[in-house]
Amino acid sequence: GVDQVIDVVGGDHLNESLQCLRSEGTISMIGVISGTMGTINTGMVMSKAAKIQGVETGSKEMYQRMLRSMEVHKVRPVIDKVFPFSQVLDAFSYLKVGTNLGKVCIRISESK
Repeated sequence: GVDQVIDVVGGDHLNESLQCLRSEGTISMIGVISGTMGTINTGMVMSKAAKIQGVETGSKEMYQRMLRSMEVHKVRPVIDKVFPFSQVLDAFSYLKVGTNLGKVCIRISESK
């Protein structure tokens, strides 16, 4: 297993994160895409002595400071694939498969 899992899905998905975790590893919950409620295998939490921590992502001001810093340091996200808005359903299907390495984007403006 791994030392740390960053879980952005939450809910029942936390069980999949637990399966990936080594003994005494940590799960950092950053998002709740699937919701704030779920059934968690507490036996696995106990047997792995897992640490689960919630991570607050910060305020709007903190987000703006991060964006300014990314611009100054020329940090760019890894983009796996960009879909035109007309193919939004294809983009969601592609994302659901889970083989992407990086962000899956939907271009709002068809002009570019």
